[in-house]
Amino acid sequence: MHDRRAALMMLTLMGVLPGCGSFVRWIGHPTVARVKPRVVGMDVESIALAFDIHIRNPYFFGLKTPRCRYHVDIAGMEFTRGELTTRMRLPGRRVTVLSVPVRLKYSNLLRTYRALADADKAAYALHGTLLFSVLTRPVTIPIRHNGTFPILHVPRIRNVSVSFSEVSLEKAHVRVDAEIENTNGFEIDVHDAGFELRLGVHPVAKLQVSTNGTLPPGQCGHITLTGEVRAGVPLARLLDGQGAGKPTLIPSGFIKTPHGTVRLQKPPPQRTKEKR
Repeated sequence: MHDRRAALMMLTLMGVLPGCGSFVRWIGHPTVARVKPRVVGMDVESIALAFDIHIRNPYFFGLKTPRCRYHVDIAGMEFTRGELTTRMRLPGRRVTVLSVPVRLKYSNLLRTYRALADADKAAYALHGTLLFSVLTRPVTIPIRHNGTFPILHVPRIRNVSVSFSEVSLEKAHVRVDAEIENTNGFEIDVHDAGFELRLGVHPVAKLQVSTNGTLPPGQCGHITLTGEVRAGVPLARLLDGQGAGKPTLIPSGFIKTPHGTVRLQKPPPQRTKEKR
């Protein structure tokens, strides 16, 4: 019944007004009420954003969802572009949200903008166009929005100190103390991260955080990791430090951020060249 009344009203107005163009000018165009960006996903390789475009339909009848053409500029240069078409409808006299997904790869960002290597966020500008068809008449609405998005950095670990206790022929308890730096612009939690202890290029033990693993943005902290060295690792060599190599910590597992939980990929062990 509502659609029938709307159709009758539309036909009446089209009969009164000289042409579709006059009708569109009299009622007005659809408008972009606001653009709200969201971080919907993040990992060590990329960040996924969604731009929620709030579209106000001033007409008493519904519209098909418009096509959306967009491009994202970073540091004044176009970085990516795309076009979105969906099958939503925009009800009359309402505000409807159209979400435009955009994924940005950090490797491409750093290759193009070297200044972002140590940055905790990057500024962007979203430009775009909504393309409608109103009573067979094409209508174009501009989109503009400026903002920033976070850049994820794996925490830095330094000053690694290793000690052993409860040594037996089968195993030894290992404790590692280290400084950890959060170079991100947001808090991280490494409680669910696992750490592999390597001496030189040799994996020695898998460790877990046994102290406070929450780090404020841009801050350094101290963490203690504990685990066990099992049989198969030459304990005598580890204990006296002969030929063991420099201790390093390789993070894996997960870190928690305000933008979701991020999985860390552990790099493979380095191969040593055989001497002939």
